[in-house]
Amino acid sequence: MSNKRTSLGKDVVCVLQSPVSSIKQKGNLTGNVRVLRDHIGDIYDLIQQWDKDLIEGVAVVSEIKRFMLNKIDAQKKNSPEFPHSNKLQVLSTDLDKICCRMKLLVEKLGQKSAFILTILRLEDMQHKTTPVFLTWPISKFVQTSQNIYEMYRREMELKISIKKEICFCADKSTLAFYSIAWLQQPYIEKMVNLNYEAMLKEAGYPSLYDKSTSKLNRIQD
Repeated sequence: MSNKRTSLGKDVVCVLQSPVSSIKQKGNLTGNVRVLRDHIGDIYDLIQQWDKDLIEGVAVVSEIKRFMLNKIDAQKKNSPEFPHSNKLQVLSTDLDKICCRMKLLVEKLGQKSAFILTILRLEDMQHKTTPVFLTWPISKFVQTSQNIYEMYRREMELKISIKKEICFCADKSTLAFYSIAWLQQPYIEKMVNLNYEAMLKEAGYPSLYDKSTSKLNRIQD
């Protein structure tokens, strides 16, 4: 296990490859094990889509921030009515669409977490206690998926608040806070991401950060 530091100033923990990825018959998994692995893959895809929407949202939030800063400056100079008022409506609509997509992703994360809990109950009914793949008991998959869902649910609440407030904000410092908060995602905790990274490796999937981190780095440059 090793640490890397991104240009966002965040530590990314690289988990060593799990031996499960080298099992030749992993494509022939059946029963609860196959279902669990498929749902872990679905969570992976949902978080990848979240990152895409996050990046798109950064661009829109930045445009709204720039528009509102220009409007504040114009009002301080007692300039005539600020032009391009329809532009703000377009940007607001774009941000609303992004938030709707992200909210749907969070709802799907909740569904995946609930389904993994169902698998745990089935395993308990069958009195199975051995690790599902190599080392993790299924209860740890349940806990990790629930933590992921709760983390993104709270982050979604913040983004909805930003969406509702940013187009009416008349304070430069608050506008800067909204812009930074959208990008930095304060509710996305490093420890939960570490556990998720370990879960991917346990199930034989590639690193989440191999594809997503480079995209997040570029928007900071």
